[in-house]
Amino acid sequence: MNKKHVAALALVTVLGAFGGYALKAAAGTTQVATPLYYSGVLTEGGQLVAGTRSITVNFWPDGTTPGTPLCVTSAAATPISGGRFSVPLDPSCTAVCAQNAGIWVEVVDGTTSLGRMPVGAVPYAVSASYATTALSANTATSAALAWNAAGDGGIAAAIAALQSLLHPASGFRATLSTSTPISGTTTAIVFDTVSFDLAGEYSATTGQFVPNQAGTYIITCGIEYSSSTNENGGFRAVILGGASGTAELETTSIGGGVAITWPVRPEATAIVQLNAGDVVSCNEDENLGALTLDPSTDTEFAALRIY
Repeated sequence: MNKKHVAALALVTVLGAFGGYALKAAAGTTQVATPLYYSGVLTEGGQLVAGTRSITVNFWPDGTTPGTPLCVTSAAATPISGGRFSVPLDPSCTAVCAQNAGIWVEVVDGTTSLGRMPVGAVPYAVSASYATTALSANTATSAALAWNAAGDGGIAAAIAALQSLLHPASGFRATLSTSTPISGTTTAIVFDTVSFDLAGEYSATTGQFVPNQAGTYIITCGIEYSSSTNENGGFRAVILGGASGTAELETTSIGGGVAITWPVRPEATAIVQLNAGDVVSCNEDENLGALTLDPSTDTEFAALRIY
């Protein structure tokens, strides 16, 4: 016989087996109670259950008293994914749970009881700590706290949402698609082909990267020049940044009186701390006068927030 087992979700073991007992309220508005849920993880024979099951949730005054439960919820065809399930409890359970701080819960899978476990004074804690966000919701404005929101839901989605709040994605890569004439002075390059831009922080019109978040970034500026008959030029790839966009963050030089091999491609890479709103650009600088930049994937400007 396969052994069946139910356990509260990892977070829910701290909060108890409840989610969604909350009061949604705004200043000056009437509070509206959301449904109470029981969430758990069901295994059978050591494997996480998937599919649908008939789940019954009973609440008892303690772990041993026989007779009639204080409250019963039957949920036929309850969907289970990766062992996880969530059952909206009968409205009568709200009062029962609020009035019985030492209540015990029993989950019945079909006709098989999986035993009783203590719940504790969870409804009070949930309603007090999460009075403006339902832990189980059809829609969620705060995905980090909506543990059972419609769509994916569950612990994995909540962790991913928390990570995105703590470390918002930031990064881009852009290249040059057309031959671009330059004149020999330090010139900011407008990379017109954007491979990706995670947070809309790069402008293909100005060639500037303006981060939304302060952090540590790795920045790459690569410049490839078209061939020339002059073999004694000096070339630099220059990363400028800061609040005004004029501070030299990093530079790499090639040539400068020494014979070189064409095509020339200086590349500067910097790991720097940027503030939100700083202006960063990739610049070329050479001393041969009129030249042309190659429309190549090697002529690139990229940045990525690493912390």
